[in-house]
Amino acid sequence: MLPKTIRTISERIAIAALLAAVPGVQASPSDAVVAQATLVIGQARIVHADGRSSWVERGSTIRVGDAIHTELGGHVHLRFVDGALVSVRPSSRMQIQSYAYSADQPQAGAIKFKLEEGVMRSITGQWGGAARERFRLNTPLAAIGVKGTDFVVKANDHSTAAAVFTGAITVASLQGECGRGLGSCQDGRLLSADMKGQMIEMLRLQGMPQLAPAEDFMVASLPQAVARTGVDHRARPLGDAATLAAAADKPLLSESRLAGAVTSALAETQASDAGTLHWGRYAWAQPLSGDSFSQQVDAAMLSAHERLAGNGAYTLLRKMEGSQPIAYAPGAGVAQFQLTGAAASVVRPADQPLEPVSISAATLKVDFDKSRFDTRLQVQGPQLGQDVVQAAGSIDALGQMRAASGNVSVQGGLSGNGREAGYLFQKAVPSGMLQGMTLWGR
Repeated sequence: MLPKTIRTISERIAIAALLAAVPGVQASPSDAVVAQATLVIGQARIVHADGRSSWVERGSTIRVGDAIHTELGGHVHLRFVDGALVSVRPSSRMQIQSYAYSADQPQAGAIKFKLEEGVMRSITGQWGGAARERFRLNTPLAAIGVKGTDFVVKANDHSTAAAVFTGAITVASLQGECGRGLGSCQDGRLLSADMKGQMIEMLRLQGMPQLAPAEDFMVASLPQAVARTGVDHRARPLGDAATLAAAADKPLLSESRLAGAVTSALAETQASDAGTLHWGRYAWAQPLSGDSFSQQVDAAMLSAHERLAGNGAYTLLRKMEGSQPIAYAPGAGVAQFQLTGAAASVVRPADQPLEPVSISAATLKVDFDKSRFDTRLQVQGPQLGQDVVQAAGSIDALGQMRAASGNVSVQGGLSGNGREAGYLFQKAVPSGMLQGMTLWGR
């Protein structure tokens, strides 16, 4: 057996040769290197086609047939030979079933992933962009085709959900010819980046993909307590840089950017540490009009929060006690809340600017005895004119708020002591989609 240093050099030469290859016939047999791990946080294994497994380390090479299994708190970034990027989130299992491309014989190429469980993000590379009809990501329930895309998928045996950052995807039931083929299925449902605030969701009992309000899969998949205190297979404690890397997927962070990002995030966390509820905003999300109080999601996650609600751009986070969620014990009676922060805009297609929206005459009443809430906002914008947001709904045992009636979609939550509240709202209007977030206190 070659010494480890020589093996590592050989593997890197193999990757360099593939990257330098002229686009003619480019194929990837089962023993060819197709990707390299560029960032590894926590524990993750490569499970090879023959059943052998090994720990994933930075620089580990990946071949067709390999599967990445991340454990609780584990996180892996992969860079493929054509420039494609894949991020495998904690507690996930993803396999590379095919990775090949031929410009002269496109029917001979195929890029095929399988997400058995968990969350992954995929940014299409040169090969996938040149042969979109030969790119496929399968989950236990769904077949996903791409159209030159950056997207994220969450899957298990009971459901599949996908959201798009750029480009578009199609999602179809993994049945019949669709399950055996590649690319987009004929009956697939389209989701594009222009469809702001939406995702495609497919449930096992449902059988067909449906549009739904977007969730922020990346925060939901991060086990904060483990990310802060877990250890890797060499028993090294995960530090703040590891936590930030695990929390951030957009853009995919390189190791050279982590130190500066951590310093900035820690400063922002310390500057915004008052209160129990916080709004986190992803770096790629355009701020809503009036947003002077949200913080970067990366910073919020460094100080251990649990997620109460989210729409893919913003997420409502509740501070934990150490590594444990705060027990929801709000007391009894009826309370009137005062608005302490609000931001709203009318969101239009990607090539049009957001329309600023102001909020006034805001009310929120919570009946803790009945676990119910009622809220009303008056909104106004240059093209929107005057409108009203009105909703009523329930509060579950964890303090999460969901609207059951009214003219708007609402999701949010309360602090453990019931003295703070916050919610997202979304409503279709003639000029686009009205979206906003609020914070309340009493």
